[in-house]
Amino acid sequence: MKIKIFHLVFFSLIILTGCSIKETVKNVSDEEMLKERGAAYWGYMCKQEFDKAYEFEYPVYKKLVSNTDYIRRFRPNVKWTKAVIEKIQIENDTAVMEVMLDADIAVTMPKMPKKFEVKPQVRLNEQWLKVDGAWYHVPKKVVQRDDKEV
Repeated sequence: MKIKIFHLVFFSLIILTGCSIKETVKNVSDEEMLKERGAAYWGYMCKQEFDKAYEFEYPVYKKLVSNTDYIRRFRPNVKWTKAVIEKIQIENDTAVMEVMLDADIAVTMPKMPKKFEVKPQVRLNEQWLKVDGAWYHVPKKVVQRDDKEV
């Protein structure tokens, strides 16, 4: 009998505790949110998980370019190895993110017996837009299916 009452009280406390816990919404600044999304985006790019990076692209761009076409635009001889977000400038719902990228590029040239590798470091200034509370990467060029730039 005592065990049953203990169990009843124990499970009641668990249920009541669960009901009283409210989901806490993080009070995250735009800069923190953008830095987090930018790091995730470039993390996927460095891992060559382009299908996951595609989800961070601006919604208008995704209406014009399919996931398959997006993935096709990346060259197999170029691999980003490291991305560091150095600076973020936000004005309203528009931001510029400065990213320092390390890359490995396999170069082949006519009359050369084998590939050689180049490891450049590139600084990019990328545009990001906030849409419905989330930040999205805006590609420099948007190409429609008829190959005209928008």
